[in-house]
Amino acid sequence: MASDGRKQYMLLNGLPMLVQTLQRLASHPRVSGIVVVISADDQGFGSLDLTSIERELEYPLATVVGGQTRSESVARGVEKILGLVNADLPAVPWVLVHDAARPCVRHSDIDSLLDQIDDQGGLLSVEVTDTLWQRDEQQRCLQTLPREKLHRAMTPQLFPLVALQTALAACHEQNFQPTDEAEAMRHVGFRPRLVAGSADNIKVTRAGDIQLAEFFLQHQTGAQASAHVSSAVKAGRH
Repeated sequence: MASDGRKQYMLLNGLPMLVQTLQRLASHPRVSGIVVVISADDQGFGSLDLTSIERELEYPLATVVGGQTRSESVARGVEKILGLVNADLPAVPWVLVHDAARPCVRHSDIDSLLDQIDDQGGLLSVEVTDTLWQRDEQQRCLQTLPREKLHRAMTPQLFPLVALQTALAACHEQNFQPTDEAEAMRHVGFRPRLVAGSADNIKVTRAGDIQLAEFFLQHQTGAQASAHVSSAVKAGRH
């Protein structure tokens, strides 16, 4: 990111990126609680104003210190959630795992994920449309890779909470480091469903992504406002 600070606290349209992401999740009517996994040396989270986000949730917004890898951090987040909800939920709870650096996820995409998956779980993704080149040691074109059945993985990724905990534990016991939750589940025999998501659900990775995310957030807010106005006009005609 070419920045001295942690990217999740960089400002997007006047708010820290993490706050934008948490607002997007907490305001979804089917999200009841959030656990944020942070670094042991994180100095920024405690200074955030999360009052409006906490009002949206059934459970208090919680934090837990993460591990050395993504899968270790997710495992600690899952354990924290189980401690919060085990006594309250009679049914098997589900968990959405989402990147803090994806503030532009749409509610409609979360709905699609929730509505289309089965007991195997799933994840948001987009089809690969670019030509994919494999390079050699001299950074020269070696060969193209077939893209017809390839998808770019996104988040959220959605799985039964206990099943995900079991899969991550199995991976760690076998010294296998999955790159995401879907790979952990696939490693133990699940077949997660790829659910089509929106291309603007970008992961802010490089400095130029900040401006792109700001543009997408502004566009989404404008489109949402237009939809509300249209709905109000239609309701007024009846």
